[in-house]
Amino acid sequence: MKLSRKSRYALQALLFLAENTMEGPQPLGRIAQEKLPGDFLEQLLGQLRREGLVQSVRGKQGGYLLAKPAKDISLHQIVHAMEGPTTLAHCVNTQGLCEQVDTCRLHRVFHSVTDEIDALMARVSLQDIINNSGLVPDDGGTA
Repeated sequence: MKLSRKSRYALQALLFLAENTMEGPQPLGRIAQEKLPGDFLEQLLGQLRREGLVQSVRGKQGGYLLAKPAKDISLHQIVHAMEGPTTLAHCVNTQGLCEQVDTCRLHRVFHSVTDEIDALMARVSLQDIINNSGLVPDDGGTA
């Protein structure tokens, strides 16, 4: 499984909004200063709004802000909003695709691994990432 650029940009934008919550709605141009392409970013934020992860505020002081606290937005919600269901193998998420589902030893393994990935991502919130707490090692990943 590899995250698309779309998911990475969405994560960066949401982290920016989470870190700047106290400043109110953030205009698109300010979010784009985080090295995110403006026109693509607007599409991503629209998708995140439809998924209930961000709100948009119109007007002179308008912009985007998180729809709920950073501690209540999980990595899983963000990735699922951008990518759809986690797909380690197409046969795991698509009923009827695999003719050997009952006898294939790999199907069960891939299904289990997919469930574990989803569960792990569900336990990590935007706030955890900001705080570098929980499942995120603070030693450069060598833990």
